[in-house]
Amino acid sequence: MKTTLFLFLFFVVVYTARGQKAADSASIYYYTILSPTSKADLPAAINFYRKRKKRSLATKDTATAIKAIRLIAIGTYNEGEIYESEQEVVEGIILMGDKSSIEYDNARVGFYTQLGMINRATLDYEEALRRYALALTFNPSPKERANLLNNIANVYKSKEAYEPSKQYLLKALRVADSIDNRTLQAVLLDNLGEVQQHLNEPKALHSLHKALRLRKQSNNLKHHYTSYMSLASYYSASDKDSSRYYVEQAIAMSDSLQNDWYKKDALTALLQLHVNPEVRDYVRLSDKFSTASQIEENKYAFRKWNYSKAEKQTAIVENEKQQVQLEKEAEQNKRILYQWFGVLLVFIAILLFFIYRLKHKRDQIKQVYTTENRISKKVHDEVANDLYGIMAKIQTAPNTNEALLDDLESIYNKTRDISKENGLIEMDKDFGTVLTELLQNYQSDTVNVITKNITTLNWSVIDDLKKITLYRILQELMTNMRKHSKATLVVITANQSGKKLEFTYTDNGIGCEIKKGNGLLNTENRIRSVHGTIIFDATISKGFTAKISL
Repeated sequence: MKTTLFLFLFFVVVYTARGQKAADSASIYYYTILSPTSKADLPAAINFYRKRKKRSLATKDTATAIKAIRLIAIGTYNEGEIYESEQEVVEGIILMGDKSSIEYDNARVGFYTQLGMINRATLDYEEALRRYALALTFNPSPKERANLLNNIANVYKSKEAYEPSKQYLLKALRVADSIDNRTLQAVLLDNLGEVQQHLNEPKALHSLHKALRLRKQSNNLKHHYTSYMSLASYYSASDKDSSRYYVEQAIAMSDSLQNDWYKKDALTALLQLHVNPEVRDYVRLSDKFSTASQIEENKYAFRKWNYSKAEKQTAIVENEKQQVQLEKEAEQNKRILYQWFGVLLVFIAILLFFIYRLKHKRDQIKQVYTTENRISKKVHDEVANDLYGIMAKIQTAPNTNEALLDDLESIYNKTRDISKENGLIEMDKDFGTVLTELLQNYQSDTVNVITKNITTLNWSVIDDLKKITLYRILQELMTNMRKHSKATLVVITANQSGKKLEFTYTDNGIGCEIKKGNGLLNTENRIRSVHGTIIFDATISKGFTAKISL
């Protein structure tokens, strides 16, 4: 008797444990289907409900089979298998037939809602609207009604019909307010804010922030993430810093949720804010190719669900005939995609080559200027100072040779000039002032130097290499004027258009004949290094002009 009782209790415990384990698995798979964090989690959950569906159909438990079918349809849709999702929905509708009950009507609401989502995903907006409207006829609960109105609003938003979208969202909000569902209110306000932004309504930002406040009252980080992404999108065109802040908040949420889909979308949004236009173009092209590929893959993967059992069988037979063609077209689409991907890789490779080449060239230019500064310092510190010391000794010595002193002084002055001409440029000061001081240093009792507009230019938008190049070119022109032109008047005029500068140098000197080997030709090498131009106009006895563009 005791043994029998023991065995009875043992089997009770075992079957209770098994039942509890099955219940726990069902709960886990249920939430995996409805709120997946990764596509990798879905196959096991879908397989669980496929087995449940098979068992329920075998035991003629239609209600349980329909629940399983609904979850399989949602899971395959989230997995990206839209065709399979539609197949399951059709099977569920046919399985219910004409049976009528509250439970079946609720299932119909779910199935028609799913079909509307499938149609919207395949850009069949009119069919999506028809199916959402059909779902509304089965007396859904207030929460389901608000969700359906929200789905209709989203279809109109996809069609860029923002005013109808707004009206449906306002209707949905009234329903959500009546049942005081704050989670639903936040979803609707978030969508309303986006639509109001497209309608240029000032209330858009208020709606988005109100949605975020409502969501922060709960611990649903998934909803927090959605609001942060919506606010990032709102600010993306007008305030890059604010947009970047909300994207970073969204990335933090995706890390907390361990949701790879969310993190990918957030990182894509962050790349779209990148200062480098090539990076933004790459993101845009990647999204474009991804969307085109998805549309091509789904183009032939759909068929209408409203057919009888006989029509369904006919469609299955026809589908088998089309399958070979679909596979051929899929292979062709895949080849096209690979070709586009190959073209994109070549384009990126060429782009990277030119970026590297430009960077290398700029590094060479910087090295030239660094070398000039180093040589200048060495000439000043070692040669000029040593010459000056020798001159001081000779001046104090008896029987000083005045001619020798004059020669040494001449060499010292040349050395000092070389050092000055190649010395460090003060880039930390206002560059207009630095440039004006350079030019005014060449003014003397016999030479009048006039500058126009130099200090009024917006130098902050000009690259430092261009500034240094311009400084050296003008320095060389002024030095050439002082040594050779015999000019009494020099005029330098500056003009600016955005980041483009134009300088005109003119003097009334004796002019010159520009020949290969003339020092002025060095200015051409400098200007070409920053993709600029310099044009000389010099005629004997008629002055000298140089036009600089960079």
